[in-house]
Amino acid sequence: AAASIAAGTVVGVWFELLNPPEGAGVAPTIALQTPPCGFSCTASPVIANPMSGLVLSATAAPALSVLSIASLNAVLGELTTTTVTLRTNVALQTGGSVTLSGLLGSASASSSNLAVSGPAASSFNSRGQFNAAAGVLTLSVWEHILADTELVFSFVLRNPPTHNPAQNASIELSSSDLERIRIGPINMTSTALLLARDGLAMSVASVATNSLAAGAYSTLTIRLRPTAVLSRGDVVTITGLQGSQTPDGAIAISGAD
Repeated sequence: AAASIAAGTVVGVWFELLNPPEGAGVAPTIALQTPPCGFSCTASPVIANPMSGLVLSATAAPALSVLSIASLNAVLGELTTTTVTLRTNVALQTGGSVTLSGLLGSASASSSNLAVSGPAASSFNSRGQFNAAAGVLTLSVWEHILADTELVFSFVLRNPPTHNPAQNASIELSSSDLERIRIGPINMTSTALLLARDGLAMSVASVATNSLAAGAYSTLTIRLRPTAVLSRGDVVTITGLQGSQTPDGAIAISGAD
């Protein structure tokens, strides 16, 4: 130990070893040796206890247990957010990759720097390489990802201006730049993926006032929910507010949004 550890303290550490090609696992033993003992110490241990649990077990094939992809809206010609959720029993090392295929019909151009967001985005340096013609998005593993970690990330593409049927995606994983383990391609559970069929609308559009007193100021509260992304520079116009004594001109807007 590099520092003293008080009696009764629970100590937790982790490290990785490469599993064997097969085997039922082993039950390790933990030993304590006192100074001056280094890593190659051959002195008799002060204590040697068997540990609970099996390690280095290789009884399962590399696999994906969760693999889903879904697009948020089906509005013609508008931006849509697509979210991917996956979990694998294989650790992904720096230099590995995640490749999504079947992203066909998008109106977005190819990009070597497509923005990626969500909880797992930093694991891929928050970007991916998108080939529009092939319908392929490739993400490079930027930081180590432990096995059995649920990965959730999203990216935004533009729906085509004309009808596009829902697509079916597949996924392929490479555990490292050495391609020690490769999984797939495997079909994903795809929900409304890059489906384009609807016009832009407001699924929620309501207005409420807090005062009915004649000649008094009244606060109007607006609630909107568009069916597609509203981009910076888009204009929302509310008509039918005739009768107010407020003069023409700019007015202050407040609220969370």
